[in-house]
Amino acid sequence: MSRWSRSGPVNRLNPGSYGKYASVQETMYLQMQGPQKPLPRIPPAFPHGTFGATDGATGTHSATSKVGGVGVGVGATHKLPSRPGNSTAGLLSVLAVGAATMITQFRPSKRLSQMRRARMARRFRSYQWEEAGKDGREVRLYIPVDQTIKEKHVEIDLSESKLRVSLLNGPPVIDSDLYDSVHPHESHWFIDRHGGHACVAVTLMKKNMWTQWPFLTTQEAAGLRTLGLAKVLAACFLVVVLLQQLTRG
Repeated sequence: MSRWSRSGPVNRLNPGSYGKYASVQETMYLQMQGPQKPLPRIPPAFPHGTFGATDGATGTHSATSKVGGVGVGVGATHKLPSRPGNSTAGLLSVLAVGAATMITQFRPSKRLSQMRRARMARRFRSYQWEEAGKDGREVRLYIPVDQTIKEKHVEIDLSESKLRVSLLNGPPVIDSDLYDSVHPHESHWFIDRHGGHACVAVTLMKKNMWTQWPFLTTQEAAGLRTLGLAKVLAACFLVVVLLQQLTRG
């Protein structure tokens, strides 16, 4: 568990990581241009004869041969050879367009969409926490403090499965097992401002980023269960009171 200053790099992007996209785009552009060389010359269909009339509908020619200096129509027809296309360039163009489509038409999965919707701040007694960061891998905890609290007044003990936070040598604000395992050495904390108030900001790095946390600690889960039971009992009490009033009336 490390302590970062307010100016510390938190999730700072590396500009050099985007250089590969420029090279990919340049390669795709060159592939779509095709090989830069002239097409081969098309040889004549009848090198020793002459061509007659051309049928515009079918693209065929009536051939005549010279026998004894006289042109005699032999009635043979020959279909003009089609111009050879650049199949390699066409294939590369199709592949480049397909790759560009796969890159630009990304849609988040259902799991990620659910995680983004669930990243809302949860308030519990004297702290607030939320899932955040890339793919919801971070769990951010905010403990409000007054202006007199400095970093030397904060004591945080973190293991893979347990968190303890105390201020000014007082009773711990949190001292319970976490919902799931975290990386203690990748986690950090610092004093910051959240929602216009000073707070101790703690960032916990999940071991399993796909696990969605319904609660932060087991202590919080027990409190939520107690609160839910109290609400159920209150609702039952109201129902009993209403039934008694109806029977009396």
